[in-house]
Amino acid sequence: MHELFLTAHIGEEDCPKALQILQGYCAMSPTSILRRRLYWNGPLLHNRGLDPTFITAQGQRARFWSSLSEQLIRQAYTVLLLYDVTRDQFPKAYTPAEEKPELDCDAIQGTLLWTDLPDPANPRPVNSRLLMTIEGEKGLCNLLESSSYKFTGEVVEEGYRFVHDYVVIYLTRYLDVPTEFQEMEYKGKPKVNKTMPSFESLAPFDSENKWILTASLQVLAASDLEHMQKGTDELMKIKADFEGCFDFQMKDRHIFDTRVKQ
Repeated sequence: MHELFLTAHIGEEDCPKALQILQGYCAMSPTSILRRRLYWNGPLLHNRGLDPTFITAQGQRARFWSSLSEQLIRQAYTVLLLYDVTRDQFPKAYTPAEEKPELDCDAIQGTLLWTDLPDPANPRPVNSRLLMTIEGEKGLCNLLESSSYKFTGEVVEEGYRFVHDYVVIYLTRYLDVPTEFQEMEYKGKPKVNKTMPSFESLAPFDSENKWILTASLQVLAASDLEHMQKGTDELMKIKADFEGCFDFQMKDRHIFDTRVKQ
């Protein structure tokens, strides 16, 4: 898939008003989002992609995994694992360690998300990039570990989702897990937390606690010029409709670079 998108930043104090505007514009109540975003770096050396034994066992979905693996072989990337959570899975600050809800990511369904470096500047006034998502899978952490990927950390994503025609609009912010709550392996390497700290202990990733507003849609292939243009036109209409409210922009593509640095 190819994603077309525009982004804007919203100040913390403007978030309630932004929600009201989006709710009216999209004629819907927002869908709440709360999920863990786990970051994994691909190997720089001896990069063989995803475990071929796993891919072979996927039956009808094997071709999707094989296509993803081909992308990951050509370059070391950071990939994301996404897991929906609820506020109940964040314990109270005073909850004893043995009573905290356990979150075994490999035992629940998650989503693997990979995005490429956005395309270079072109006549389309929106960012566009190759994107692949595989949803509803268990054992994703184990898959990446067996493929020589390294877990580097996580944030908690909080926000809201709206839909307007073919455009999906997200208003989200990222929350850091404090260092003292990060579980560690040998040699100081982080490992995926089996329990979470209290929600109140999470710190905004952005020092000013700004929210990110994203309008996006997906096109099957970038070579489909007609649909790429239609998608661009839809996003530009969104941009024009919100003129004076939200400053949707095409950002420098390197902000979204997911390649692992040499």
